[in-house]
Amino acid sequence: MADHVIDASDGYHVIMLTGKRSGMHVPLDNVRQRLIQRMRREKAQQVKRAFIDGLKAKQKKTVNEKVLANLVEELRAEAAEGRHGSGKAFPRTKGNLNPPALPKR
Repeated sequence: MADHVIDASDGYHVIMLTGKRSGMHVPLDNVRQRLIQRMRREKAQQVKRAFIDGLKAKQKKTVNEKVLANLVEELRAEAAEGRHGSGKAFPRTKGNLNPPALPKR
């Protein structure tokens, strides 16, 4: 028999206790180093996130309208010609794409 039935937005959830176990008592000395490492790691993550957020807030964001307009014009021209890219940013290599053979011993 179900202990609890919860009506949620995505349907009903049935909660039933299937077993119990006794709690554990772990002396602080046994977990002290793990706790210290965890707290240091969490603090470092907080400091890193705050630093990055500060850099983002200070960063001046600008758009070079002339470069953007030229890029849009180039892409429209390529689309009209049926090309998918000029290859300027990622040039394609011609010829053999296989890597050179390793020297024989």
